[in-house]
Formats: sequence, structure tokens, C-alpha cells
Amino acid sequence: MKHSDSQLYEISNAQVVKDSGFDGGGAPPSGGLDLHEILFILFSHKWKILILTVIGLIAAAFVYFTQDPLYRSQAKLLVHYVLDPNNSDLRIRDPRQMQAALNDEEEIIKSWDLAIEVAESEGIDREKLLPDADGEVSVDAASFVISGGLDVQRKPNSSILWVSYQHPEPDVPVVVLKEIISQYLSNHLQI
Repeated sequence: MKHSDSQLYEISNAQVVKDSGFDGGGAPPSGGLDLHEILFILFSHKWKILILTVIGLIAAAFVYFTQDPLYRSQAKLLVHYVLDPNNSDLRIRDPRQMQAALNDEEEIIKSWDLAIEVAESEGIDREKLLPDADGEVSVDAASFVISGGLDVQRKPNSSILWVSYQHPEPDVPVVVLKEIISQYLSNHLQI
């Protein structure tokens, strides 16, 4: 009876070893891909990879040659303080109220009213804003181009507003951004 128990034990150990795939002579198999498997995958899908690469290169060349480059002008506005609306002698000192006030300043810069004021100003040549337009450019069309090219960003816990304007004509962004800042400062003082 003892002899049959030891045979049973040896058989069960042999099955465990055989099932694990470890033959005891080397290292156990790894779970990752080896170089041969990677090369097999690449060569078996080589036409898909080649076709998609060519399509991507053609699309990139199409975009590169058909789109006009955009010229950008940037400015940083430091908002030293914002007056408390309830008391014009006091500056806002609470950081949460200051962030809310800076959000308001950002909205003033991005407002449609400011874009119209910039489009109506004497320093802006509306025909340069829309060079492909037939005839005289309306104030609304120029305002749309101005607000479409304007970007205002602010980092958290910062009182600096990053204002940028982009346009396909190289000399337009600087002129428009100067006028935006001038009109913003005028509106800021009025408000």
C-alpha cells in the first residue's frame, strides 16, 4: 500500500510540472513579446502599415501646402488690482474674489462689444482683416474675424492675462492686438 501511495504522489507531481510548462532544464517562459514575435507581426501586416503611412504623409503634405500660415502676436496683461465694486477705495484682497474678478476681466477682453469697438476704430484696416472679401467689409464681419482670432488664457493663481491674436496676414496681428489692449484698458477704466 505504501508503494502505491508513492506512485500516486509521483504521478501527481509529474502532472503539475507538465502543466506549468517548466521542464526544469531552463528558465520559465516570459510573458512579453520577443523580437521574433514582433518581427512576425510587422511583416504579416506590412501592407497595412505601408498604406496607412503613405496616406498620412499625403494628408500632411496637403495640409502643409494648402493652409496659410498664421501669424500670432502676444501680450501679457498684469492686473495689479481690481477695485471692490461696493467700495471704490478698497482693493480686493481675497484670492477667491480676485480670481472671480480676473474671470470678469477675461470676459471683458473676449466680449463682442470690445470686438466691435476694435473693428470700428480708426487704426484698423478692415480690408486687411478680410482680404478676400468683395467690396467694403462690414463692422460685423470684421468683429467676427477679430473675436475668432483672439485667445485669452490665465494660469491658476496668477493675475496675468495672456492675450494673443492670430491672422494669416503678417502685419495684422500686432495692430489688432494693440487696439484690443487699448480698447480694453479704456473699457476697464469706464467700468
